Amino acid sequence: MPPRLTFVANASTSAARGAAFPLDEGIDDFGRRDASAMAGEFRNSAIVFSSPARRALETAAVLGLSPR
Repeated sequence: MPPRLTFVANASTSAARGAAFPLDEGIDDFGRRDASAMAGEFRNSAIVFSSPARRALETAAVLGLSPR
């Protein structure tokens, strides 16, 4: 099977829903729910990279991923 590259945006945050963009913010309950629903989709990921932003790391954690 050829290599596969998948980009995943962070889950929603309260500020993003309000069209504001803070310096760093965790994901909101809606984002956590949506990311949880996709958790099994990435279980075969060999290498995972993430932004150091809190929202990106929280999204990765909810998806069950351990970024480098």
